[in-house]
Amino acid sequence: MITETKNLRGFYITFLGATNTRGARVKIKDLRFNKSLIISYDYSYNSIKEIAFNYLKAKGISCLYEIETEKGFILATKNFNEIKNEWKNQNKEVLKWNDKI
Repeated sequence: MITETKNLRGFYITFLGATNTRGARVKIKDLRFNKSLIISYDYSYNSIKEIAFNYLKAKGISCLYEIETEKGFILATKNFNEIKNEWKNQNKEVLKWNDKI
């Protein structure tokens, strides 16, 4: 029986490969609010985990834990605040988040 657990919010991070019309991208799915966001792949980082970690950090969400999955990563935080402006109505355009920082 589990007597003590911490309630955390998870972000599922996956890689989306390049297509004929789009470059490589990173998908961040907020598992708490069931919303997804796709950002451009930033080649200055070494992995999708680093890209997502730095994106979330820039939005004020500090991730404390990581979980590796078969197809990506889950980043976990104690922050339950929603990222409202970008998650609600993302069009088919890929966000270039580092241009907005």
